Amino acid sequence: SGFAHRNLKLESLYIHPNDPNEKIIIGDFSNACPANENPQQLAESLYYMAPELLASPPLNSQAQDIWSLGITFYCLMTRTYPSFVE
Repeated sequence: SGFAHRNLKLESLYIHPNDPNEKIIIGDFSNACPANENPQQLAESLYYMAPELLASPPLNSQAQDIWSLGITFYCLMTRTYPSFVE
């Protein structure tokens, strides 16, 4: 249940300016879809795209979001993309 964002990346994350806890807000839901749908078109940015999307028909959209979130956290921690995307 729920939805899949389908385009998680650094540019889709915002820090709330008036919150003393600096909460992160996810924005840019233009490619979002219901979680049980697997649209055929690619919506994610290349650096954040799960490798399965290039090798086969799209898989679970929420699983793709988890991959993109992992790349995003890696970029936040290291200030660079993982070596396999360069």
